[in-house]
Amino acid sequence: RTIIGKGEVKTYSGFMAALQAVINTQRGISGAGIRILTEPVSSPSLLEQIHQVLTDFPEAKWHQWDPVFGTVQGGAPDQHAIYSLKEADVIVALDANFLGEGPAQLRYSKDFGSRRRIDTTKTEQNRLYVAEPVPTITGAKAEHRLPVQAQLIHAVAASLASAVGVAGAQGGSLSETAAAWVKAAAADLAAHKGKSAVIAGPHQPAVVHALARAMNEALGNVGETVRYTAPVVASPVDGAASITELTQ
Repeated sequence: RTIIGKGEVKTYSGFMAALQAVINTQRGISGAGIRILTEPVSSPSLLEQIHQVLTDFPEAKWHQWDPVFGTVQGGAPDQHAIYSLKEADVIVALDANFLGEGPAQLRYSKDFGSRRRIDTTKTEQNRLYVAEPVPTITGAKAEHRLPVQAQLIHAVAASLASAVGVAGAQGGSLSETAAAWVKAAAADLAAHKGKSAVIAGPHQPAVVHALARAMNEALGNVGETVRYTAPVVASPVDGAASITELTQ
């Protein structure tokens, strides 16, 4: 292993000269000794450059790690969800502070708030169910808030998925309070198929995002209150496993 960037390399030209020597050696073995470590990347140009390096050096490996960016822990979601909250009568947030953080915060706040105004006698307000480990702005707006440890959100999501009829979903062990919350949320979701939304928070692992999507599909919400696109952040690997592999 060769580490570029020690004290003797003091200029960019010196860095490039040292790097080129290493690259010349690696070219003969298809980059078998090259490891690239980055944070999760969303820049299309940087992604293209990294993939070009990996094409030129097929034995090289790209590792991603960020201790804060939760979706690269335990696997990354392969789809990004965009919600139309104006159309949602019932919303379930699984550790998802969508009113207080995230790139769509302002849009979601405006759309959510538009369903809290009483304009006519026929106006139906939306209802919000939140399961979260710490108090948030979103939780403060919920009619039904469940305080629960972050590590138990998966069990809550699995139980809710089972209750709304997701094939193969198996509920986890829940407290009496959590089970009652799941029962109420499931009944409300089932009564508002195509007019509801299940949102998984960015700090939850891919399995919870997969359960949220399965519920949205089972409830007929996809194409109505939620649509899925390619993820903005390219996270092809489980970050925790990736940094462990690099360390080894």
